[in-house]
Amino acid sequence: MTADQPDLGITQATPDHVEPVTTTLAEAFFEGDLAPWLVPDHATRATVYPKYFRIFAEYFLEHGRVDATGDLNAVAMWLPVDDHLWINIPDYDVRLAKATGTAMARFAMLDMTQDAHHPTLQPHLYLAFLAVRPEQQGQGRCTALLNHGLDLADQARLPAYLEATGARNQGLYHRHGFNLRDAVWIPGGPYLYPMWRPQRRAENSTAADAMIDTSTPHPARRYNYWLGGKDHFAADRESGDAIAAVFPHVREAALHNRWFLQRAVAYLAGQAGIRQFLDIGVGIPLSPNTHEIAQDVAPGCRVVYVDNDPIVLTHARALLTSHPAGATAYVEADLRDPAAILNDPDVHHTIDLSQPVGLLLVAVLHFLDHDEATRAVAELRAALAPGSYIVLSHGTTDYVSDETAARIPALQKDNEIRFRPRLREQVAGFVAGLHAVDPTPPAPGTVAPLVPIDQSGSQLVSVVRWRPDPSAHDLPRDEDVACYGVVAGIPDGATRPAGAMPAASPVASTDMSSRDANHEPGRG
Repeated sequence: MTADQPDLGITQATPDHVEPVTTTLAEAFFEGDLAPWLVPDHATRATVYPKYFRIFAEYFLEHGRVDATGDLNAVAMWLPVDDHLWINIPDYDVRLAKATGTAMARFAMLDMTQDAHHPTLQPHLYLAFLAVRPEQQGQGRCTALLNHGLDLADQARLPAYLEATGARNQGLYHRHGFNLRDAVWIPGGPYLYPMWRPQRRAENSTAADAMIDTSTPHPARRYNYWLGGKDHFAADRESGDAIAAVFPHVREAALHNRWFLQRAVAYLAGQAGIRQFLDIGVGIPLSPNTHEIAQDVAPGCRVVYVDNDPIVLTHARALLTSHPAGATAYVEADLRDPAAILNDPDVHHTIDLSQPVGLLLVAVLHFLDHDEATRAVAELRAALAPGSYIVLSHGTTDYVSDETAARIPALQKDNEIRFRPRLREQVAGFVAGLHAVDPTPPAPGTVAPLVPIDQSGSQLVSVVRWRPDPSAHDLPRDEDVACYGVVAGIPDGATRPAGAMPAASPVASTDMSSRDANHEPGRG
């Protein structure tokens, strides 16, 4: 808390607060800069505004972050934004029409103007609404909420963006580091004033934290390139294209690997009843992420994400926001140092290693030497309680032609690619002794028994064949994907090996960010 920030009991609102949040928004903006243009008639505005702002209150409470003073008379509504995440309200046009009636054209023009000018080149936190009820203005509520949100933005090492709707609030934002980018005319209406606050480093960060090596390809950014994302650099694209020259279906393989992860997490959170997940090698977030899938099944699920690339964590800290009933945490660590992961305070604050955990090692072990990968998996397995599961996928040459397999060493040498596909028996060695979940869904009303995994790995299948979506047609050939997948359980009767890590009780997770002061609606 800063010296000019009063103690107003700032808290994160939940979906249960939709009514008071809606009321605060509608009252705060009733005489705002845009109000006379959007809905000139006061009586009509009194009907339209509560319906309109309820649309956004529901969405931000579920998908963004809504910070509020303890009495809910002031709110700040934030959304993390990059090329993958923007406001996407189901049936928005229909709901907007019902809420605004004959005024819809002007609200739609506001939306289009905001969309056209919203920055997309850099991940950031978007302050869509900062509102305080008229009778509570002048008490420092907006300043307190803004300070709170920007502190979180600094911790995430992210810039912030907003659209001011008049001159009166620009001074507040200038004092908090925002710079005016432009004056944008809403056709037929007033002006918007986009403002940008550059990324700042939190007090406890270091220069090394901010360093991102863009000259060397990184698996997470290359994977993002194959999946059609935009968070990659020239070195990543060149590396990705070099691999695609040898494996023409690599983009298809990346997609099916991602879908395997999603099906496996849904199974663990649903049928297996897992409520804790440790996702190592998460990569640049692409929705739906592990916590979104798990918390859609059970909102109380707790997820820790781990990656060793600063750009991945920059995205993750902003985008991977938990359901209020659950928790998420983000740890910058390397799979080659399992002890650092298992001993990290954020891991122990978020998940309890004495209880079952879903360990996700999806498309990550094939970037390690075999000895490194074997040791890492062994140490992680030793830390898991009985009833835990390991979700593993791994590239292989078993499905590809001898000609293609023969080209891999030159590909690795010429392009500095640390990709090491393995044979079935080698992949099986990571999970030997565990029990495999049947890759074929059982008949309705029945439960398939788990089958012990032997050294031959006969229980491993292509990621395409692991419980495929029943609606999926024309699945690719195994040789086009060339990736094994397995979901392996640690039997309930298993004992924890000597040297297993001690567990700690979970506590509340840390979250993403927040925002402030009466400026008008933002929708993308």
